[in-house]
Amino acid sequence: MSEWHSLIKRADAVLSRVEKLLPAAPLATDWKAIAFRWRKRNGHGAIDAVRHVHKISLADLCGIDGQKKVVEQNTRQFVDGHPANNVLLTGARGTGKSSLIKALLNKYAPRGLRVIEVEKQDLIDLPEIVELIAQRPERFVLYESRARRLGRRGVGELPHLRDLEPPPPDARIHVGKPRSQARRR
Repeated sequence: MSEWHSLIKRADAVLSRVEKLLPAAPLATDWKAIAFRWRKRNGHGAIDAVRHVHKISLADLCGIDGQKKVVEQNTRQFVDGHPANNVLLTGARGTGKSSLIKALLNKYAPRGLRVIEVEKQDLIDLPEIVELIAQRPERFVLYESRARRLGRRGVGELPHLRDLEPPPPDARIHVGKPRSQARRR
């Protein structure tokens, strides 16, 4: 029995050392927020709330009325549970692509719209993100603002959420792609 006691004591000491090397458990997501970021730490992803969202309105955005009208209509349809598309926003740097997403969030957050910002290198995690939000009552825009390397197919080049399943009803992808200087003529 003392051999077992000694073995258990040694195993407990080893486990204590190993536990110190493991990453901390992710904090629970604060779903009361309206904006979030997908964060990867030590190979594990988590949805973190953004505490202070830029307060910008659609009226503040000038010179993009056509794009604003189309994207707002699509967003309204999405929030209302009607068919809606993924969105590829294009334009030179500083033309309001990210501001449009923030303004739509501010307008439609009371009706359940939420935004999760996803970095370009984390787009591969879209299926994991969708699974985490699948049972939520809100509607989520998964937004990547710096997709400079998307080719001609645009959003179609992003990782498939599920090849055999329809797109999730509660999530849409919005991507901001700056136009390169060489292509502007």
